[in-house]
Amino acid sequence: MYKRGESGLMLFSDGQHHQAEDTVRQLETQGFSPKQIYEALCKQNLELILTAHPTQATRRSILRKYNILDGLLEAHDDRSALTPLQLEQLTMVLQQNTLSVWRTRPVRKMKPSPEEEAAYGLSVVEDTLWKSVPKHYRVIEDALRKIGMPPLPLESSLVTVGSWMGGDRDGNPFVTHAVTRRVIFGAHRRACTLYLAEVEKLLWSLSMHSTCSKELQAWIDDHERAAAERARKMA
Repeated sequence: MYKRGESGLMLFSDGQHHQAEDTVRQLETQGFSPKQIYEALCKQNLELILTAHPTQATRRSILRKYNILDGLLEAHDDRSALTPLQLEQLTMVLQQNTLSVWRTRPVRKMKPSPEEEAAYGLSVVEDTLWKSVPKHYRVIEDALRKIGMPPLPLESSLVTVGSWMGGDRDGNPFVTHAVTRRVIFGAHRRACTLYLAEVEKLLWSLSMHSTCSKELQAWIDDHERAAAERARKMA
């Protein structure tokens, strides 16, 4: 839920240990060296497990509308930079989305299938984690930079995501082997779509005309060989 000024805590230290930079400074005052902090972060892993719960009956359409309202309210906080016409349009969109929430049934009328539960979990990844996890990495790396440490290695996994949805054989009698296969296939397909969108963004960002380094080319070649081997085994 939206809270005024909450997004500012993500980027700036407020001196109340809400930020990675504050935590790093506190660790240094307690006698930990920058190298110890860096090595500990390289080994750190938080695994988030998504699961469907009977009490989670809120429709995805409502949750998406809440996300839209969240962004609109943040824009309204910064309305000093808007022209009168832009502010009027923003207010109209706020009113439209608020009315849309009021007129939308808040809960599902029918029990969701395992595939629908999995789709809901993917929407959490797409709408929240896909953007917030990279932001978390950047905040951590910025804190490390300020104590003279390099960025986290590519193989580090501060956050990983797992899911019970579509695979909970002991808790849901409707989850079968076929259902699990369909859910996994849907998750793979959606992940490929998200990664493809990010690669297309990189094509516009990395517009420099030059050859890549030998290290990068070797890394690309290794991944191409691994991808070809996985495709061969799945054929």
